[in-house]
Amino acid sequence: MPTPILFFSRLTTAPRRWLYAFPELRLIDDLQVVCSSVDSDSVCFVDSDELTAEDLKQALNAIMATSAMVVVLSSSPTDEHAFSVFTLGAKGYCHTAASSELLLDVEIAVRSGGFWLPPTLLKRILTAAASAGVNGTLDSSASMDQLTRREKEVATAVARGFSNKEIAESLRVTERTVKYHLTSIFGKFSLRDRVQLALVVNRLL
Repeated sequence: MPTPILFFSRLTTAPRRWLYAFPELRLIDDLQVVCSSVDSDSVCFVDSDELTAEDLKQALNAIMATSAMVVVLSSSPTDEHAFSVFTLGAKGYCHTAASSELLLDVEIAVRSGGFWLPPTLLKRILTAAASAGVNGTLDSSASMDQLTRREKEVATAVARGFSNKEIAESLRVTERTVKYHLTSIFGKFSLRDRVQLALVVNRLL
C-alpha cells in the first residue's frame, strides 16, 4: 500500500488542488506528529508560508532526519528561497498554488530520486554549471541521435529552462505529450530528472 502523502501546514483545511492530486493526503500542523508519521518512503510537502526562516530550517532538519523526501511550498517563491531550502536538503520547491497535475509531477520526480525546481532556478544552475565546467553524468555512448525529432525538440527546450507548459505551447501539443516524451528521453539516457537532462543536453549540443 502506497505511503500517504503528508502536508505539514498551518492550514485547517487542505485546498482542493491538493486533494485533487492526493485524495488520501494527511494534513498535519504538528511537527512532532509529522516526524512520527513519515519514513524513507514518504513524501512530505512543507507549507512555508506561516513559518519563519528558522522554523522552516528546524522543520526540514527534523523531517529529513527520518529520511523522508521533502518538497517546500511557498506562495511567494524566489530563486534565493529555493537555493536555501535545497541547501538544507529539500528535493523539490514549487508554488503553494501549484496545480494538482504539477503536484503529481513533483511527487513522481522526487520519489524516483530526482529533483523539482522552478525553470528560472534551473537556468541559473545551468549557467553556473557551464561556467564551472560541470557536464553532469553522461554515458559515453549517449547521443542526440538516440532521440526522435520531437524528443530532440523537447530535450533542447528543457535544456533552455522551459517548463512543460511552455514547451507544450511552443510545440502545439499537450502537456501530457511533453511528459510522454520526457519519460522516453529519461529512459534512453538513464536519467532521473530534468536537471540531469539539461546538463546532458548542454554537453551534447
